[in-house]
Amino acid sequence: MKNNGLLEIKLTNLYNMINEEGDIIDFIWCSEELYYPYYLHFGDTNSEFSSGSLIAFLGLLLEWDDGSGFPFCQEKEFNTCYEFDKFMEYFIVDKEKIKDRFPYIFELIVITLNSIFNTEDILTIFSNITKEDLKRYEDFVRSNKVENIDREVYMKALNEAGIVLGNS
Repeated sequence: MKNNGLLEIKLTNLYNMINEEGDIIDFIWCSEELYYPYYLHFGDTNSEFSSGSLIAFLGLLLEWDDGSGFPFCQEKEFNTCYEFDKFMEYFIVDKEKIKDRFPYIFELIVITLNSIFNTEDILTIFSNITKEDLKRYEDFVRSNKVENIDREVYMKALNEAGIVLGNS
């Protein structure tokens, strides 16, 4: 359930961590400081909520992609972990709005998802998501493929969310 007040706290915590670290690296995503269903705000009319929630999704994906952690639920019983299928469903539904409002964030998420789909056997990772849905997610990523990431795209994506790093 959406909770704008709680989301503001979570995004403040996230942005503080990004600014302290100088990057989105190795956060404890399932902690009380960060855990929240960010996907609920992907299409939010409040740009700060929408862009911040997308940056959180990017952070979750980057953690998976770089091998430093895996914050997504893999079982049918959920504890404190993120539901990959819900993030993907909301991302797909709000795709056009996200592309129009935050093209660099969209591009970076798709690049990261593509990297994950290229290196992981996504169909065997999640017992809690149907194979059909996982295949649909992969098809979505492949059909929205963008080229390689560079530091400039990364910094522009952060800037779309109002994050300006001092050491960029």
